[in-house]
Amino acid sequence: MKVIFLDIDGVLNCRTSKSYCHDDECGLITGIDSDKVKRLAKIVEATNAKIVLSSDWRVGWEKYYTTRKPSHAKYLDNHLKKKGNLTIFDKTPLFHSGYWRGEEILTYLRSHPDITNYVILDDTFFEDFSDKRIEEHLVLTNHKLGLTDGDVEKAIKILGG
Repeated sequence: MKVIFLDIDGVLNCRTSKSYCHDDECGLITGIDSDKVKRLAKIVEATNAKIVLSSDWRVGWEKYYTTRKPSHAKYLDNHLKKKGNLTIFDKTPLFHSGYWRGEEILTYLRSHPDITNYVILDDTFFEDFSDKRIEEHLVLTNHKLGLTDGDVEKAIKILGG
């Protein structure tokens, strides 16, 4: 199985993105751009990779909802489905002490030995991304532009598509 570890802010949106939420419930103020979702869909189509949320947007998102979805999770699921026919497969664990996104990803990989290859789409280089197991699989986007065609090509190459 191939996996895309997906950050949202700075990848599927940028500084010019329209806001979708202004209330205190969701705490997120940036929306998702359709053109960036379509670029993500190109990666999925070319590699048959599954999407695993590594973004802060994973807080409150659950694979199986029994009752209510948080507004940001519903927005994310709906937007990915409508604009790219995409679904989220899973999310990484959340470590509450500091910024440990790399360790969260490595923990996910250890608990899923069926993953044969992966790419990380993120706009932030976290301190623990310097681990070779992370850095070789990282496509670092520009937060001002979000996911670009060049980033898509690099991600496909990393995933062997």
